[in-house]
Amino acid sequence: MNNSKATIVLTERTHALILAGLRHLQTDLDQDVYLEHLVGIVDISTVTNDEIEALCQDIKFPDAQMPESYRAVAISTSHLTEKDRDALEETAQDQEETMVMSREYGFFIKLYPDDSVLNYRYGHSDTIKDIIKWAVHSEYQMIEFDRDAGALEQFPEFEW
Repeated sequence: MNNSKATIVLTERTHALILAGLRHLQTDLDQDVYLEHLVGIVDISTVTNDEIEALCQDIKFPDAQMPESYRAVAISTSHLTEKDRDALEETAQDQEETMVMSREYGFFIKLYPDDSVLNYRYGHSDTIKDIIKWAVHSEYQMIEFDRDAGALEQFPEFEW
């Protein structure tokens, strides 16, 4: 067996799922459960609890080492009214604004969790408010409004 090491980047969820799977396997080994679904993947007779424990410790790392990441959704700029587009452009130009960024063909909006009132700006249309609310409830932390992104049928589209 090759014991070379590889570096991979894991999301918090993937990391948690791997640890949970290893702990589940460890429990099954303790209870002498027949693990037929692992045949062909690993010779389970050679796997020990100590080996699983060592692996869990190897991949366990403090939160400080986990890079911050965002789950983003790309949505067509056709869902923005002209007034929304102008307001986002103005907001992005504000030197103190850190949650909205303008791009050549759209915008990035970083979202606060839990549908915070800080996600909404004065003058936003009901449509952009609905999109933000939908994105937060869908556990996105960022919206990318892009002219080439797909439109979502549950939201109206505008021409400007």
